[in-house]
Amino acid sequence: MWEILHGIPTPFKQNTEFQSQVISGLRPHIPEGTTSRYIDLMRRCWDGNPGNRPSAENIYDNFIEWQDDENILLELSETKKKYQERIY
Repeated sequence: MWEILHGIPTPFKQNTEFQSQVISGLRPHIPEGTTSRYIDLMRRCWDGNPGNRPSAENIYDNFIEWQDDENILLELSETKKKYQERIY
């Protein structure tokens, strides 16, 4: 979810250290200004209990619902602009 939002890999090293960090509950920083709908879905995906995480189908359904909602699209667009301003 973090990589989908930002279009780049997470800032963690991709090795056993990364796996240990995730198991310990460490998650990537969520930038200020990220739409609350996206944050809620992303945090559900990060739930420590796999049974509480949404299925791929549920995530897909959310994305489909969002693509037809002008308010959500505007929020997501603003989030992307704010993030790109920070990294460039």
